[in-house]
Amino acid sequence: MSELIEAKTDEQIARQQRQLEITEKWFEYSQREAKLLAASDYAPKAYKGNVANCVLVINLARRLDIDAAVLMQNTAIIHGKPAFEAKFVIALINRSQIFTRLHYVFSGTVGQDDWGCRVVTYERATGEKIEGPVVTIAMAKADGWFAKEGSKWRSIPQQMLIYRAATFFGRAYCPEVTLGLHTQDEIDDMTIDVRPVGPKALMDLFPQTQGE
Repeated sequence: MSELIEAKTDEQIARQQRQLEITEKWFEYSQREAKLLAASDYAPKAYKGNVANCVLVINLARRLDIDAAVLMQNTAIIHGKPAFEAKFVIALINRSQIFTRLHYVFSGTVGQDDWGCRVVTYERATGEKIEGPVVTIAMAKADGWFAKEGSKWRSIPQQMLIYRAATFFGRAYCPEVTLGLHTQDEIDDMTIDVRPVGPKALMDLFPQTQGE
Protein backbone atom coordinates (compact mmCIF):
# COMPACT_ATOMS: atom_id res chain seq x y z
CA MET A 1 0.00 0.00 0.00
CA SER A 2 2.80 2.39 0.94
CA GLU A 3 4.52 1.61 -2.39
CA LEU A 4 1.32 2.52 -4.25
CA ILE A 5 1.06 5.81 -2.34
CA GLU A 6 4.72 6.53 -3.05
CA ALA A 7 4.24 5.74 -6.77
CA LYS A 8 1.23 8.07 -6.96
CA THR A 9 3.20 10.76 -5.18
CA ASP A 10 6.08 10.42 -7.64
CA GLU A 11 3.62 10.61 -10.55
CA GLN A 12 2.03 13.75 -9.11
CA ILE A 13 5.43 15.36 -8.64
CA ALA A 14 6.40 14.54 -12.23
CA ARG A 15 3.10 15.98 -13.50
CA GLN A 16 3.63 19.16 -11.49
CA GLN A 17 7.15 19.52 -12.84
CA ARG A 18 5.91 19.14 -16.42
CA GLN A 19 3.20 21.72 -15.78
CA LEU A 20 5.79 24.10 -14.31
CA GLU A 21 8.01 23.67 -17.37
CA ILE A 22 5.06 24.38 -19.68
CA THR A 23 4.14 27.46 -17.62
CA GLU A 24 7.71 28.77 -17.67
CA LYS A 25 8.00 28.23 -21.44
CA TRP A 26 4.64 29.92 -22.01
CA PHE A 27 5.69 32.89 -19.88
CA GLU A 28 8.98 33.25 -21.78
CA TYR A 29 7.13 33.08 -25.09
CA SER A 30 4.53 35.58 -23.85
CA GLN A 31 7.25 38.04 -22.86
CA ARG A 32 8.82 37.86 -26.31
CA GLU A 33 5.44 38.33 -27.99
CA ALA A 34 4.56 41.15 -25.58
CA LYS A 35 7.75 43.04 -26.43
CA LEU A 36 6.88 42.86 -30.13
CA LEU A 37 3.32 44.04 -29.50
CA ALA A 38 4.44 46.86 -27.20
CA ALA A 39 6.88 48.12 -29.83
CA SER A 40 4.32 47.95 -32.65
CA ASP A 41 2.51 50.96 -34.10
CA TYR A 42 -0.55 48.69 -33.95
CA ALA A 43 -0.57 48.94 -30.15
CA PRO A 44 -3.16 51.32 -28.61
CA LYS A 45 -2.06 53.83 -25.96
CA ALA A 46 -2.68 51.49 -23.01
CA TYR A 47 -0.30 48.91 -24.49
CA LYS A 48 2.25 51.02 -26.35
CA GLY A 49 5.62 50.46 -24.66
CA ASN A 50 3.94 48.61 -21.77
CA VAL A 51 5.17 45.00 -21.83
CA ALA A 52 3.31 44.09 -18.63
CA ASN A 53 -0.07 45.13 -20.07
CA CYS A 54 0.72 43.24 -23.25
CA VAL A 55 1.48 40.04 -21.29
CA LEU A 56 -1.89 40.37 -19.58
CA VAL A 57 -3.74 40.85 -22.87
CA ILE A 58 -1.92 37.80 -24.31
CA ASN A 59 -3.11 35.73 -21.35
CA LEU A 60 -6.66 37.02 -21.79
CA ALA A 61 -6.49 36.27 -25.53
CA ARG A 62 -5.44 32.69 -24.76
CA ARG A 63 -8.45 32.25 -22.49
CA LEU A 64 -10.76 33.65 -25.17
CA ASP A 65 -9.02 31.68 -27.95
CA ILE A 66 -8.47 34.80 -30.03
CA ASP A 67 -5.50 36.61 -31.57
CA ALA A 68 -3.80 38.92 -29.04
CA ALA A 69 -3.35 41.74 -31.56
CA VAL A 70 -7.08 41.69 -32.37
CA LEU A 71 -8.00 41.64 -28.70
CA MET A 72 -5.64 44.53 -27.98
CA GLN A 73 -7.50 46.66 -30.53
CA ASN A 74 -10.82 45.93 -28.84
CA THR A 75 -9.97 46.39 -25.18
CA ALA A 76 -9.02 49.26 -22.92
CA ILE A 77 -7.73 49.43 -19.37
CA ILE A 78 -10.02 51.65 -17.30
CA HIS A 79 -9.32 52.22 -13.60
CA GLY A 80 -7.09 49.14 -13.60
CA LYS A 81 -9.70 46.87 -15.19
CA PRO A 82 -9.77 45.45 -18.73
CA ALA A 83 -12.89 46.44 -20.65
CA PHE A 84 -14.18 45.34 -24.04
CA GLU A 85 -15.74 47.43 -26.76
CA ALA A 86 -19.45 46.65 -26.98
CA LYS A 87 -19.25 45.59 -30.62
CA PHE A 88 -16.53 43.11 -29.65
CA VAL A 89 -18.84 41.57 -27.03
CA ILE A 90 -21.46 41.11 -29.75
CA ALA A 91 -18.84 39.47 -31.97
CA LEU A 92 -17.79 37.09 -29.19
CA ILE A 93 -21.38 36.03 -28.52
CA ASN A 94 -22.11 35.45 -32.21
CA ARG A 95 -18.81 33.59 -32.65
CA SER A 96 -19.59 31.26 -29.74
CA GLN A 97 -22.35 29.57 -31.76
CA ILE A 98 -24.33 29.02 -28.56
CA PHE A 99 -27.16 31.04 -30.08
CA THR A 100 -28.31 32.04 -33.53
CA ARG A 101 -27.18 35.54 -34.51
CA LEU A 102 -28.39 38.21 -32.12
CA HIS A 103 -31.42 40.20 -33.27
CA TYR A 104 -32.57 43.47 -31.71
CA VAL A 105 -36.27 44.13 -31.09
CA PHE A 106 -37.31 47.70 -30.28
CA SER A 107 -40.36 48.76 -28.30
CA GLY A 108 -41.96 52.03 -27.19
CA THR A 109 -41.83 55.39 -28.97
CA VAL A 110 -38.65 56.55 -30.67
CA GLY A 111 -37.06 59.38 -28.73
CA GLN A 112 -39.28 58.93 -25.66
CA ASP A 113 -38.42 57.46 -22.27
CA ASP A 114 -40.25 54.19 -23.04
CA TRP A 115 -38.09 53.60 -26.14
CA GLY A 116 -36.32 50.32 -25.50
CA CYS A 117 -34.44 47.41 -26.99
CA ARG A 118 -33.89 43.75 -26.18
CA VAL A 119 -31.97 40.87 -27.76
CA VAL A 120 -34.00 38.01 -29.21
CA THR A 121 -32.29 34.81 -30.36
CA TYR A 122 -32.54 31.01 -30.25
CA GLU A 123 -30.37 28.54 -28.37
CA ARG A 124 -28.86 26.22 -30.96
CA ALA A 125 -28.78 23.13 -28.72
CA THR A 126 -32.48 23.23 -27.78
CA GLY A 127 -34.13 25.59 -30.24
CA GLU A 128 -35.52 27.55 -27.30
CA LYS A 129 -36.31 31.21 -27.93
CA ILE A 130 -34.29 33.45 -25.64
CA GLU A 131 -35.26 37.04 -24.89
CA GLY A 132 -32.79 39.29 -23.12
CA PRO A 133 -33.53 42.07 -20.63
CA VAL A 134 -35.19 45.22 -21.99
CA VAL A 135 -33.06 48.36 -21.84
CA THR A 136 -34.92 51.69 -22.10
CA ILE A 137 -34.11 55.38 -22.22
CA ALA A 138 -35.94 55.68 -18.89
CA MET A 139 -33.44 53.20 -17.43
CA ALA A 140 -30.54 55.20 -18.86
CA LYS A 141 -31.88 58.36 -17.25
CA ALA A 142 -32.70 56.71 -13.93
CA ASP A 143 -29.20 55.25 -13.60
CA GLY A 144 -27.53 58.50 -14.59
CA TRP A 145 -26.09 57.25 -17.90
CA PHE A 146 -28.03 59.78 -19.95
CA ALA A 147 -27.04 62.88 -17.98
CA LYS A 148 -23.29 62.22 -17.78
CA GLU A 149 -21.09 64.80 -19.50
CA GLY A 150 -20.25 63.67 -23.03
CA SER A 151 -22.75 60.81 -22.82
CA LYS A 152 -23.31 58.91 -26.05
CA TRP A 153 -26.83 58.19 -24.84
CA ARG A 154 -27.81 61.67 -26.00
CA SER A 155 -25.97 61.61 -29.34
CA ILE A 156 -26.51 58.00 -30.52
CA PRO A 157 -29.30 56.59 -28.31
CA GLN A 158 -30.34 53.81 -30.70
CA GLN A 159 -26.81 52.43 -30.93
CA MET A 160 -26.40 52.63 -27.16
CA LEU A 161 -29.66 50.75 -26.64
CA ILE A 162 -28.36 47.99 -28.92
CA TYR A 163 -24.98 47.84 -27.20
CA ARG A 164 -26.40 47.77 -23.68
CA ALA A 165 -29.07 45.21 -24.59
CA ALA A 166 -26.35 42.94 -26.00
CA THR A 167 -24.05 43.28 -23.00
CA PHE A 168 -26.94 42.67 -20.57
CA PHE A 169 -27.89 39.59 -22.61
CA GLY A 170 -24.32 38.28 -22.51
CA ARG A 171 -24.04 38.77 -18.77
CA ALA A 172 -27.36 36.99 -18.17
CA TYR A 173 -27.08 34.05 -20.58
CA CYS A 174 -23.42 33.45 -21.48
CA PRO A 175 -21.02 35.23 -19.09
CA GLU A 176 -18.40 32.57 -19.81
CA VAL A 177 -18.07 33.90 -23.36
CA THR A 178 -16.78 37.28 -22.16
CA LEU A 179 -15.32 35.99 -18.86
CA GLY A 180 -17.79 38.32 -17.13
CA LEU A 181 -15.89 41.46 -18.11
CA HIS A 182 -17.64 44.79 -18.56
CA THR A 183 -17.59 47.00 -21.65
CA GLN A 184 -15.92 50.40 -21.84
CA ASP A 185 -19.31 52.13 -22.02
CA GLU A 186 -20.53 50.31 -18.91
CA ILE A 187 -17.47 51.26 -16.87
CA ASP A 188 -17.76 54.87 -18.05
CA ASP A 189 -21.41 54.90 -16.96
CA MET A 190 -20.51 53.40 -13.57
CA THR A 191 -17.74 55.92 -12.90
CA ILE A 192 -18.48 58.15 -9.93
CA ASP A 193 -17.10 61.67 -9.48
CA VAL A 194 -14.70 61.36 -6.53
CA ARG A 195 -13.08 64.79 -6.73
CA PRO A 196 -12.27 66.35 -3.32
CA VAL A 197 -15.06 68.45 -1.91
CA GLY A 198 -14.13 71.85 -0.44
CA PRO A 199 -15.45 73.29 2.82
CA LYS A 200 -18.08 75.46 1.10
CA ALA A 201 -19.47 72.48 -0.79
CA LEU A 202 -19.65 70.49 2.44
CA MET A 203 -21.58 73.34 4.10
CA ASP A 204 -24.02 73.28 1.18
CA LEU A 205 -24.46 69.52 1.58
CA PHE A 206 -25.05 69.73 5.33
CA PRO A 207 -26.69 73.12 6.00
CA GLN A 208 -28.00 71.99 9.36
CA THR A 209 -24.47 71.99 10.76
CA GLN A 210 -23.83 75.62 9.91
CA GLY A 211 -23.36 77.86 12.91
CA GLU A 212 -22.76 74.96 15.33
